[in-house]
Amino acid sequence: MRSENSSERRAHRRLRGPFDGVRVGLLDFKLRIYDLSVGGCLIDSLTEISSEQPIRLRIALPDGNSVMVRG
Repeated sequence: MRSENSSERRAHRRLRGPFDGVRVGLLDFKLRIYDLSVGGCLIDSLTEISSEQPIRLRIALPDGNSVMVRG
C-alpha cells in the first residue's frame, strides 16, 4: 500500500496565505483566506458564513491587485 501526503492528493496547487479578504454583500465583512486554490479555500471569519447561500469574496493578492470570486 502506497502512502501519499496531502500535497500529492490535491487536484490544484494551493497558496498557503494568509490573504486579506472581504465578504462582499449588503454589509462587507473582513476575513482571512488560507490554502487558496482554483478548487477552494479556507475562510477564517469572526462572522458566521452559511453554506446555504452563495457568497462573493474580494481577495487581496500579494502583488497589490485583488480578485473577486463567487462560491
